[in-house]
Amino acid sequence: MIGLTFFNRYRILLISIALFCAALLLRIEYLRNTVVDGPIRADAREYVVYGFNLARHGTFSMQENTDNPSPDRHRTPGYPLLIALAFLLKKNQFYPVVLYMQAFFGAVTAVLTLYCGILFMPAAPGAKRGEPFGWALAAVILVVFFPHLVSMSGYLLSETLFSVVLLAAVALYYHGLRKSSIMLLLLSALIFGYAHMTTPTMVFVPVILGVLVPVSAKIKTGGFTRIKVKNTMFLTVSKRKSYGTDA
Repeated sequence: MIGLTFFNRYRILLISIALFCAALLLRIEYLRNTVVDGPIRADAREYVVYGFNLARHGTFSMQENTDNPSPDRHRTPGYPLLIALAFLLKKNQFYPVVLYMQAFFGAVTAVLTLYCGILFMPAAPGAKRGEPFGWALAAVILVVFFPHLVSMSGYLLSETLFSVVLLAAVALYYHGLRKSSIMLLLLSALIFGYAHMTTPTMVFVPVILGVLVPVSAKIKTGGFTRIKVKNTMFLTVSKRKSYGTDA
């Protein structure tokens, strides 16, 4: 991480591993000891139908009981793609596959929360900048242990996937600007696009971050022009990867 000594990086790595393991084990234990009555219903049922049709027919459709479903776009494809992957991995047991993938995503979200907290949040009084204390540590502890965030793994909810994708995109965007890396910016834009394909309401997030992240990161790229060019490329790719929905 930028501006950290080797000792601090090593300590952050150990803390990240411990938090990841705690979050993953807690979510796995929740899945093993929880039974959800009628888990595939309402929105979840629609996601499952889309995922099934993608895996079996290669068609994004909500039509059931047909060998030739007609494509539609009543839902965005981000979360159904995850369910389709579960169908391809284990057709008859796709549901637990999705849940355990979500448990893994929840653990990764905890680590990314710590990382983004170190990048953007102020350190505790008396701590050196970048140390994983104060608000960053408080935020990640909430993510690891907060009951609602733990229980999310046990339901077919797009928010679990959206959280990890969004935080990964933010971290990549930050480093793309800091390192003046077009590849990292393009990758972050693609991931932001996938986040929008998962939850369309985040459409303005890249626009807001395009202003706030350069200020927070204190980018020194040789002038406003280079930042403007990078952000223009980032926002353009993000929008082109976004998936429109019917009103």
